[in-house]
Amino acid sequence: MSSINYDLRKIKAFVFDVDGVLSCDVIPLHPNGDPMRTVNIKDGYALQLAVKKGYEVAIITGGYTEAVQIRFSRLGIQHIYMRSAVKVHDFKDFMEKTGLSPEQIMYAGDDIPDYEICLAYGFREKHDYRQRNEINTMKIGEHIGILLLFKLPKEVEENIKDNEVYSIVWDFMMRLEEQLPRAFMYYGIMDENKFEQPSSEIGIFLPFRHFEHQLEKNIEQANGIGLGCRERILSMIK
Repeated sequence: MSSINYDLRKIKAFVFDVDGVLSCDVIPLHPNGDPMRTVNIKDGYALQLAVKKGYEVAIITGGYTEAVQIRFSRLGIQHIYMRSAVKVHDFKDFMEKTGLSPEQIMYAGDDIPDYEICLAYGFREKHDYRQRNEINTMKIGEHIGILLLFKLPKEVEENIKDNEVYSIVWDFMMRLEEQLPRAFMYYGIMDENKFEQPSSEIGIFLPFRHFEHQLEKNIEQANGIGLGCRERILSMIK
């Protein structure tokens, strides 16, 4: 049985970086200065089989080598993005061309630019009360955007009171509101009874609708706020 907490039957597509994912991360250089990629024949078999089984497959890489283009084209992959400066833009193009949503796509990357591909759906909830004390919950204001996650070690939960952590998060949430209006910041998860519980991570969500322009700058700014919040929390561990 899989330990992945996700229904893998939802997956309809796979997107891969090349260097460090489908090619070794330590590679020789050609005399002309170009990096010489490697391939794994088992990867090749799996990729062409995925295409034959009806899965959409894409390659998004910042590099360009004609041999890489030829290799993956011969495997039947139609969506190949080379010289990808901002990978999330090409990821969005792939979604538009295939009609798929982020939760239907599995992405594999290994480098700093790949964190931008952490796409998510963000939404607000509206509650109204019906007869017999029933609560009706509706999703409103749904958006696709960038989700930045900042992991917290278990020592936070063991050594810092919840109200102290929430106080710090609130301070940085106000900074986020001031610097990046319409961004969302959260700390905590809902349990099975819809009660919020402390989480092992802080999240900042940037809806594309408001932040696609100057996306890299906005991500950098949000990343600074998230890291600052995390460091402030960690500084309280005795």
